[in-house]
Amino acid sequence: MIRCVLLVGLLVGSLLAVGGAEEKQPVIRMYVFSSPDCADCAAISAERLEEVSQEVNVRIECKRFDPDNIAEYQKLNELEAAAHDTDNQFPVVFIGRNVLGGPEEIDACLETLLRDYARARGVDWPDALSKDTGLTPAAPTPPSPPAAKPVFFAFFRCLDCRNCERAASLVKGLPERHPNVVVLAFDLAHAENRELKEVLAERYRVTSRKRVAAGALVVGGDYLSLDEITDARVEALIARYTITGSPQPWRISEQERLAARWRLHWRVRVPVPPYAACGPPGCTLGLTIGCPTRFSMLGAPAAGPARAQGEAGRLP
Repeated sequence: MIRCVLLVGLLVGSLLAVGGAEEKQPVIRMYVFSSPDCADCAAISAERLEEVSQEVNVRIECKRFDPDNIAEYQKLNELEAAAHDTDNQFPVVFIGRNVLGGPEEIDACLETLLRDYARARGVDWPDALSKDTGLTPAAPTPPSPPAAKPVFFAFFRCLDCRNCERAASLVKGLPERHPNVVVLAFDLAHAENRELKEVLAERYRVTSRKRVAAGALVVGGDYLSLDEITDARVEALIARYTITGSPQPWRISEQERLAARWRLHWRVRVPVPPYAACGPPGCTLGLTIGCPTRFSMLGAPAAGPARAQGEAGRLP
C-alpha cells in the first residue's frame, strides 16, 4: 500500500514538473502580412513555424493579415513606419521590434531571431510594443477633397511577377482612399499593353534597363519603375496632380503605337545585356511565353482606354 502511494506521488510529481516546464515555455507573438496565394511563403507556413517552435523550444502565436484588404494594408504601413523600415517585399514578418521583408531575408534571419527572443523569454504582439515604447504610427492618409482634379494612373505588371505584389496592393487601395484617383492595371501578356508601356517609356525618356522590367506605374509626366513604387512617393504624386490634374496615360496616337511596335520587334531579335527582370523570363517586355492572358482595371475612368486588350475586373 505504501509502495502504491509512493508510485502515485512520483507520477503526480512528474506530471507537475512537465506542466511547469510547459508553462515556462517562452511565448513569441508575431504578425505575418502576405497574400492568400503567396508563392514564397513556405518559410512562414503553419507547418514550418511548428517545426521551428519545437526546435527552439518556444510557443509561437501568429496572426496573419491580407494586404489586399485596405485596412490591413494600412496596418502594415503603420507598423513599418513605427519600426522605421518601410516598403518591404511580401511576405512581411513583425517580431518584437524587428521587421523581416521578402523570402530571402525571412529564410536567412527568422530562426536566429526566434532563438534571440526565446533567450529573452518571449515577446508580445508588435503593436503592443509600439505603444509601450511611445512610437507613433503613421497617421492614416486623409481622403482627397471632393473638388480635387482627376488623377489617372497606369499600372503595368505581369500577373506572374512575384515582386509586384507589394506595388499591386498599394495601387489597389488608391481609388478608395482618394475619390479623384483612377487606376487602370495593364496585363503585359497582351501585345497592345506592351506597346502602350513602350510608348510611355519612350515619351518620358526612360532608360532601356528600366523599360524592359515588367513593373511600372505612370501618372502625368512621371514614370516609376517597380523599386520606385513606394507609398510615400505615390502619395506625393497624388498631392501634386490633385491640384493640376493629369492626363490619361493610355491615350496615345497610332503613330506612337506603330513606332513602339517596331522597337519591341527589334529589341526581341537583337541580343541585349542580361537584366534583373521582376518576373519570370516570359514576363519580360517583348516576350509572351508563360504569361497569363488577362487585363485588369481599377476605378472607373471617364473614358475607357484606347484599344486596351482583355477583360475588365478587379486586380488580383
